[in-house]
Amino acid sequence: MKKKYRKIRLFGVVCVKDNIVVKSIGFNNFRPAGNIITALQNLENWQVDEIIVLDISKFNKLNKKIIPQIFKSGISTPVAFGGSIRKIDDVRYLLDWNIDRFLIENEFKNKKFLSEIKDSTGSQSLIRCITFWDKKISPKIYKKSVEINDISSILKEDDNFFSEYLIYDTQADGNVREFNNKIFDQIPKNSKDIILMGGVNYKKINEFKLHKSIVGLAFGNKNFEKENYIINLKRKLNEKSSNILCRNV
Repeated sequence: MKKKYRKIRLFGVVCVKDNIVVKSIGFNNFRPAGNIITALQNLENWQVDEIIVLDISKFNKLNKKIIPQIFKSGISTPVAFGGSIRKIDDVRYLLDWNIDRFLIENEFKNKKFLSEIKDSTGSQSLIRCITFWDKKISPKIYKKSVEINDISSILKEDDNFFSEYLIYDTQADGNVREFNNKIFDQIPKNSKDIILMGGVNYKKINEFKLHKSIVGLAFGNKNFEKENYIINLKRKLNEKSSNILCRNV
């Protein structure tokens, strides 16, 4: 039986810590990787479909030093921003700088806040970030340990606030290993739209392309290690094939 690949968007990820672009291995041992303007311009030149800027600084409020740098880069590629977005004023500030997609992690249970964003910008602007640490979701998000096999229930709990979900395998960050098969196998077919990040590489592209829920792949560290990585990956994503079956189809 022949199956067609889905079109998958390619996301370039820029992680910022203390106002400096960084790369890491397993979301540890962060090393400087240049300035944000150059990183954004490179991703646009390499024709990614969308850029995610993640501020991983340990601030309790929106870091307003980063946002003007995004604007100064002069890029036209859509940008989604994540990092200490906690109130509607944060969203309005980002909108003023032409950023209209927002990654939400800690505040996903704040229904009033999510409703305010949805009413202002529409649900297409909201991406929920689900971060796995050593096969479990961070205990800061849930008061109890949440295992991989709870993914299905997690995807049902948002009351349709989010248009997409970024599932981030931090332990595979920097390609310490491939994206966790156990996480991948628990993503239900025909579920919400999913973006994968962490250990995503060429080897599993065909599986990702054929999964009915995967709509995007996000890459961070590889952007800085190999100049042509993104260009070659996009070519791979656009290749047409029709004789490979996916385990979840």
